[in-house]
Amino acid sequence: MKTISLKTFNTISFTFLVIALALIFSVSFSSCEKPDVAATTTTLRTKEITLTSTAGNTVTGKAIIAENADHSFNVNITLQNTVKDTVMVMHIHNGSIAAPGNISIPLTNITGTGSQASGATLNITSGLSATGSTVALTYDNIILPGRYFNIHYSAAQINTVVANGNIQ
Repeated sequence: MKTISLKTFNTISFTFLVIALALIFSVSFSSCEKPDVAATTTTLRTKEITLTSTAGNTVTGKAIIAENADHSFNVNITLQNTVKDTVMVMHIHNGSIAAPGNISIPLTNITGTGSQASGATLNITSGLSATGSTVALTYDNIILPGRYFNIHYSAAQINTVVANGNIQ
């Protein structure tokens, strides 16, 4: 019968202990991994609205309404053929181009560059209803028909709409 010395026993015990600890730590850390981002992130939606020039104007563009995770939304506008150094005033109105209504949401002004210009209004959560009362707004209710974009030439020429587009 072969005898095992205390030194050999301690080496085997130590090796076994190291392997056991390695297994425990690998199981512990693997269970603490962050879940796959794609599996936990909700896909946020966007809607693009074409902005067409009005009679006698050449400004065109697009507005993108983008949903945020907190249910607010952003409006990003890109305009083409802008007039250099002219500060264009923009709004989302209640109604439609054919049946205009009051301003629902004032948007950030865009200064023309002589060509393309862009601007964004972020984290919108409210606006005015057709009756003038303040209402909560989310992506889901801003993309419904019943509102439209107006791009005005400037604050000094607020009655001159250079581009617009219905939200449909």
